[in-house]
Amino acid sequence: MDYPFLNAGGYFDSEKLGYKKGTITNARKVQEYEIELYEQDYPGGILNERPIKYSKGSLRIFKPGDVRRSRLSFSCYYLHLMVRGGEIRELLEALPESITLSDSEKVIQLIKKIASLYPLADELLPLHLTSYIFEFIAEIKSQQLSQEKASQNFGGRDAVSLARVFITENFSKNIKLADIAAHVNLTPNYFHTLFTRANGKTPLEFLCETRISKAKYMLLFTDKTVLQISEECGFSSYNYFGFIFKKKCELTPLQYRKKQGLYKL
Repeated sequence: MDYPFLNAGGYFDSEKLGYKKGTITNARKVQEYEIELYEQDYPGGILNERPIKYSKGSLRIFKPGDVRRSRLSFSCYYLHLMVRGGEIRELLEALPESITLSDSEKVIQLIKKIASLYPLADELLPLHLTSYIFEFIAEIKSQQLSQEKASQNFGGRDAVSLARVFITENFSKNIKLADIAAHVNLTPNYFHTLFTRANGKTPLEFLCETRISKAKYMLLFTDKTVLQISEECGFSSYNYFGFIFKKKCELTPLQYRKKQGLYKL
């Protein structure tokens, strides 16, 4: 059996370690499972070339092969696990990259329990570590299933409707799939499936369409610049707004505005 190996674990606080606030760490390729649980909201960082948030009460799992950067400062409970193969690796790979927990304190205690084994060394350590990790994964899965069951009792249609309202009210912000799912108390993977099945489009496709629709209105009925509109509609950059707008409308934003003949900027 390939036993897991605990490289490190405990509590990390970048400020106490002297890291300068606002620093963005260098990109690095993750070599092991890096599990982090956050007690506060933080700006987050970049994962595989896309921005992510570190959210209060969420567990994030960075997997081997991921490329990550973090924006300091932040603190978290954490585990660094080397798992070469076997059932534990399969279970970790099956978990989503971010999970909003319903009982984060229970998971914190499990992290502390596992971290307490570092850097102990005895012949029973691999067995204890394996047992604790199975217990940890079981708790995560249990919380996932409870959330999904609660959402089914609540009504999938209601969750989808609430998500649509949340998107239309917050499209101008830098919201992600995890933010929308957290608003309706669902895990990102389950919410994505539920929303797509109900709408025939993914949550992020619906978000993009909402932003484009608002941008069209602003191009026609305001005298704001294209840059201002791109920012107010939640696009990450002027160039990305132009690219998406042309892809959806077959015209650049300026061409769309000029074709209607309302404003000449």
